[in-house]
Amino acid sequence: MTSFSQDLENIPQPLNFNRRRTDNFGDKPILSIAYKQPVPLKDAPVSAEIKFNEDGSGIDEHRFKIRLARTESHIGSASMLVQKMYATRGYPANPIKGGPMNFTLVAYHGDRALGTVTLALDSGQGLAADQLYKTNIDELRAEDRRVGELTKLAIDRHSGSKYIFGSLLHMAYIYARRIYDYTDVVLEVVPRHRNYYVKMLGCEIYGEEKLNPRVNSPVSLLRLNGSYVDEMIELYGGLGAKADTRTLYAYFFSKTDEEGIIQRLLRNE
Repeated sequence: MTSFSQDLENIPQPLNFNRRRTDNFGDKPILSIAYKQPVPLKDAPVSAEIKFNEDGSGIDEHRFKIRLARTESHIGSASMLVQKMYATRGYPANPIKGGPMNFTLVAYHGDRALGTVTLALDSGQGLAADQLYKTNIDELRAEDRRVGELTKLAIDRHSGSKYIFGSLLHMAYIYARRIYDYTDVVLEVVPRHRNYYVKMLGCEIYGEEKLNPRVNSPVSLLRLNGSYVDEMIELYGGLGAKADTRTLYAYFFSKTDEEGIIQRLLRNE
């Protein structure tokens, strides 16, 4: 197995983070919530026997957990998921690599990896996207923007959950913007996925289409402004299917949940 090295000293780590709703009772346990029907805070259930089966063949349990991959086992399961899902589209995928400012987040149901995304924060070693788009990213750096990159994003197609996707992206946002004060993220996407990210996340097309030798496919560079994400979470976070929009931000955590998560991370809970 590929060795994994990550400098985790002083990095807040969600070892077993359940999708939960923050309560108003100090340090008491945070409650689990329904996937399909988020409930008002005052009505949050004390019993978590909530079923989820969004597409008829997906998860039939009430919780998934998000972990920061710290071991070879965790990083290996994330890499296997990426390779499996990329292969279904005919794309190669190299194993996930660690780095001093790389964060691989994995959503689990039991021991099964449902989704993963890796956040790399620009720290002097450059970003993977610099291979094709260094000129574009240098423009942001010249404006004193602090840039991160999202890579190795994969969701098990059998899970069918926007909540899994939204939760992973929101956790990446918390690390990038709320904990480390980065202003933007970039990501390289293949043509078939470009419109999805533009419509569902509000990404800006920031670099022209080029052939990416790592996946042997054309890609475009997208940019996502952190200030825009702030606004969308404030408007739609936690609303789920009740939102009057199709934006994926409805499947992010609510602003109240976000603040609770940040405090737990900073306390290393």
